[in-house]
Amino acid sequence: MSQYFHGARNFSIGTSTFNTVTTNQYQSPKGGFERLQEYVAHGAFHDSGERFDPPKCHENTRVAIIKRIMDWISGLDEDTREALIMWLYGAAGAGKSAIAQTIAEILDDQNFVLASFFFWRNDPQRGTAKLLVTTLAYQLAVKLPPVFRERLGLVFENDHLITTRSLEAQFKALVREPLLELVHSGFSTTNHIVVIIDGLDECDDPNVQARIIDISFRLLSNRDIPLKIFIASRPEIDISSSFDRKPFSTLARIALDHDYQSDRDIQHFLKDNFKEIKTQHPLQSYI
Repeated sequence: MSQYFHGARNFSIGTSTFNTVTTNQYQSPKGGFERLQEYVAHGAFHDSGERFDPPKCHENTRVAIIKRIMDWISGLDEDTREALIMWLYGAAGAGKSAIAQTIAEILDDQNFVLASFFFWRNDPQRGTAKLLVTTLAYQLAVKLPPVFRERLGLVFENDHLITTRSLEAQFKALVREPLLELVHSGFSTTNHIVVIIDGLDECDDPNVQARIIDISFRLLSNRDIPLKIFIASRPEIDISSSFDRKPFSTLARIALDHDYQSDRDIQHFLKDNFKEIKTQHPLQSYI
């Protein structure tokens, strides 16, 4: 006679007894923050292993541009102090990504709260904006006080389909509202939180490129969250048109043009590398 005990670990058939372990007995449901991690393009981080060794400015080059950007972030430049968004633009190969990477590393070294997304059209995760908001939100969550992370977790627990919402809805639910709650909890900082979006023109949809700019301005329109956004891109028509429609006082622009001559930087780079060859080459005694 066979006997089976429902819900128990042991059951017997005839004279034999068996132990069973139900797998769902030990599986706990994923929390909201764990679900968020499934929608992160980690290759878009400024310090991602996938991007090693990323382009960045050679030491003692692009000094004037880097200073101007850092002065804007720190509020030291009277001309750009009111601007919460800065746009760095120039032609392909002008060094935009190298500058963005260098700024990110400086901010990281100075313990700024930083989130970044480096677009790249040849990458299925970085060539689209589908993971943009969740990737930025994750980076903020690991650097800000727990209130921010807890709010993100609640969003994912209450709306399992948040990642299917519009970019506008995602920015509101995953960035703006958690930051507002953080501010209302008593959080304060002497430095702005900084978001860096590099290579916006490499996003696969020109309409989405323009929407990201529009959303960024709406995100900061009330000036009630301590956030600045740095965007680097080519001056493509959809991007330029979107920026041209924005109030002059809210936007700072840097064009990588003749105002920032790179001849001296190139000379400095070549001298440093020739010096390195002369001192480290196996045949240096013959050089």
